[in-house]
Amino acid sequence: MRIHYNLRDKNAAEKTSIFLVVRHFGKNLRYSTGHSISPTLWDVRRNRPKSGQLPHVRVALNQLEEKAEKALMDAGNLSQPEFKALMDKITGKVEDSGGKTPYLIQFIREYLEEKNQGGVKSLGTLLVNFSAGTNYSQWGRIDWSRVKKDIRFDAIDWNWHRKFYNYCVAQGLQAGYVKQVFRLLSLILNASRPTHHNNQINKAKGWADIKNGDVRHTPIALTLDEVNKLAALELAGEDAKARDLFLIGVYSGQRWSDFSTIQPNQIRDGKVYFVQKKKKNRAVIPLDLWRGLFPETLGEILGRYGNASPTLPTCRTDIYFNERVQFLCRRAGIIDQVEVFDTSGGDFKIIYLEKWQKVRSHTARRTFATLCRRAEMSLPAIARFTGHKSTDQLKKYIGIGEDELQHAAEREAEAARQRMLSKAI
Repeated sequence: MRIHYNLRDKNAAEKTSIFLVVRHFGKNLRYSTGHSISPTLWDVRRNRPKSGQLPHVRVALNQLEEKAEKALMDAGNLSQPEFKALMDKITGKVEDSGGKTPYLIQFIREYLEEKNQGGVKSLGTLLVNFSAGTNYSQWGRIDWSRVKKDIRFDAIDWNWHRKFYNYCVAQGLQAGYVKQVFRLLSLILNASRPTHHNNQINKAKGWADIKNGDVRHTPIALTLDEVNKLAALELAGEDAKARDLFLIGVYSGQRWSDFSTIQPNQIRDGKVYFVQKKKKNRAVIPLDLWRGLFPETLGEILGRYGNASPTLPTCRTDIYFNERVQFLCRRAGIIDQVEVFDTSGGDFKIIYLEKWQKVRSHTARRTFATLCRRAEMSLPAIARFTGHKSTDQLKKYIGIGEDELQHAAEREAEAARQRMLSKAI
């Protein structure tokens, strides 16, 4: 029997998991220690953190090795699942339930040790943040030594469903994505039943019937001055990329799925060509459409990244992007009050938020359409750029405030009065 430790990815740029590896009856058995470390801090020869680094991890690994050695002295020929169940039991990771964890997040961790699925990672990260009150942007960055709370399968009921749904809404997640979250969670509950639990709450009617949200508001769009404030921020690194991505959305008028994935082959003849991923509509945007109104044109920003959209370092770039853009908008002073109509709980009330709090990736598209309309461009012309098939679809993207709508109505009424007077004469 030989016991040692390996890193999951010895070439990882950031932290990577530490695995206990046992050579037992001719088999290599692996077990996740629950600890992670940067490869630069790992002593490959000693199979421990380098001298003076992470002493608490060193102690934990020594204790785990001792427990594994004692347990395996009396164990026969084990399969990988049997070895894992044994280690779970002796470390107290799970209750004595035949090696089957009654905890949701722990089940997801075990699942992802075998399969690398981005959707499950995103769900797991969301559940960790919800349960532990953390704010991790992706699964690979979670420090498991600081995650002290998990979710029991048998505690998932309609009250938990409501709390988790409200959390998702508070994070600014769109209704369509929240519906996907609950559908994927339902699949996880199905996959873990009945050996890990007997909870069938996800089979009840309405589990994934997520509405378009309980809060309605006038579409949020930035003004010309606000876009310039954002563009003028002196930024570097990932914040500069997030800001530039938002400006690409503002200058192109496309959806997140389109403006965040521009490639060099889409640019020719001074224009960027889109076949929109959602509706398969076509749109063509001149690279210098906004020349003179903003510090840089669409073409100049894309050129800085090799005629492509900048990339962000996370598996759910849309969530990370929304968080960073909100922060940057607040930093740029985009703090005017906006009116929000709240109908949650069946009651109607008006609340006021600072504008940056409602900014999302779709705000860029709305800003494009709104700026075009304020420049008195016709709806059919704007739709030509945004890819809308009808102007009725386009109208919901135009964030014109009540004062502007009132003034426009008064101007039209005055024009109608003048026409009637001229006919009377």
